[in-house]
Amino acid sequence: MAKSYLEMRAGRFFQAVTAYPKTILFLGILLILSGAAFLPQMLKDTTVEAFIPADDPVRVYRDKAKDIFGLKDPMVIAVINNGPNGVFNPHSLALVSWLTERIAEVPGIDPDRITSLATENDIIGTEDGMLVEPFFEAPPANQQEAERIRAAVMGFDLYLGSLVARDGRGTLIVAELLEEAEGNADIVYQKIREMIEQAPVNNEEVHVAGEGAVTGYLASYIDADAQRLNPLAALIISIILFFAYRTLRGILLPIFMVLATVAIALGGMAGGRRSFLRDHQCPADHPDRYCGGRRDTYHGGIL
Repeated sequence: MAKSYLEMRAGRFFQAVTAYPKTILFLGILLILSGAAFLPQMLKDTTVEAFIPADDPVRVYRDKAKDIFGLKDPMVIAVINNGPNGVFNPHSLALVSWLTERIAEVPGIDPDRITSLATENDIIGTEDGMLVEPFFEAPPANQQEAERIRAAVMGFDLYLGSLVARDGRGTLIVAELLEEAEGNADIVYQKIREMIEQAPVNNEEVHVAGEGAVTGYLASYIDADAQRLNPLAALIISIILFFAYRTLRGILLPIFMVLATVAIALGGMAGGRRSFLRDHQCPADHPDRYCGGRRDTYHGGIL
């Protein structure tokens, strides 16, 4: 004999819920507030480590190399000049010197860990041993001095292809972050972008790259993306709800349920263990699986 609806498990559950509406509402609101209380602990981590499992061999070797050699995530500024003399002209070398001095003043940058043509030394073999001197202490005043610097740099194979392009059209300024600033790479990135906007650029192109810059850019991009898409998603949903129910209550109640669900889900993630709000994550141990950033209003991930 078939059971009636009230004798089934689902029927008994809904009967219990509707029998004590005030108690259920109180418990629901308490659950929502409890989840929302943990939301400030939600961390946004856009570093490379956040996208790779902690036990992945690539990350293990990378962390070991960083510990052994004291490596940090750098900000890299590239100065490019496609003119006939490349970056080896008085103005471009003066720009490199200017950027090197200014980036040392950016909060979060380690002033003792900046590498550029303005900080590096040339090593020259002599009859008595070797002579170590800067490539230049002050920017060259004319093209003849710039050519002397070019000859010295091009004769130093260690810097070719790493600090200076082999064709002389580009050079790098590498700046490492202070340990306490690694979690604020987006702020440091914005400060560097503001500094570059004030740089005395002539025919040069100036770009910001490096792992630290990518981390900072992603953090800024995710914030801007969320600020643009969240209101748009709310507007679209509200329009659909209006045409579906034609009442204010029919609009507000579903939106409240969505916000409550998000608060409970993300709050539970943040309160349970360390969690991250990220754009997307691809498992490094299964590259064949489909993965990618989706155009949702928010993307959650947890380690």
